[in-house]
Amino acid sequence: MKERISELEERTEEDEEAQEGLLEEKQYILEDVKSKAKGIRQALIAMKKEEDLAKKDNDRCQKQMLRMVPRKYKTEKFEEMMQDLEDLVEMHEESVEANKEMHRNLSELGMTREIVQQDVRYLEQYRVDSIFRIFKLKAEHRILKKKADARKTSAANDSAK
Repeated sequence: MKERISELEERTEEDEEAQEGLLEEKQYILEDVKSKAKGIRQALIAMKKEEDLAKKDNDRCQKQMLRMVPRKYKTEKFEEMMQDLEDLVEMHEESVEANKEMHRNLSELGMTREIVQQDVRYLEQYRVDSIFRIFKLKAEHRILKKKADARKTSAANDSAK
C-alpha cells in the first residue's frame, strides 16, 4: 500500500488543473468499469436463464424418450433423441464454462474498480491538501513581505536620523 502511495505521489502534479484532470479521468475510468461490470452481470443473468432452459429441455427430452421408446428397442428416433440430448449436454457444458469466465472477468473488474476508487480518493485528498498548502504558502508570503517592508521602513528611518 505504501508503495502504491509513493507511486501516486511521484505521478501527481502540483498544477491544480492537472490534478482536476487526473481526478476526472479516474472518475471516468471508474464509471466505465461500473458499466462493464453491469453488462457482465446482465450477461451472467442471461446465461443462467439459458442454462435453466437447457436443463428443462434436457429433462423434457429424457421423459419423452422414456415414454416413447421402451428400453429394449433402439430405433432411429431414439438415436436422434439421444444425439439431441448429447448436444444439449455439450451446450450446457459450454455455457457453464462461459459462465465461469464471466465470473472471473467480473472479479477482475471488481478489483480494478477498487484500485481506481482508491486512486480517486487519494487524488481528491491530495487536491484538498494542495489547496491548503497554497493558502499556507500565500499567508507565509504575506507575513514575510510585511516583515521585509517593515525592515525597509525601519532601515529608511534609521538612515534618515
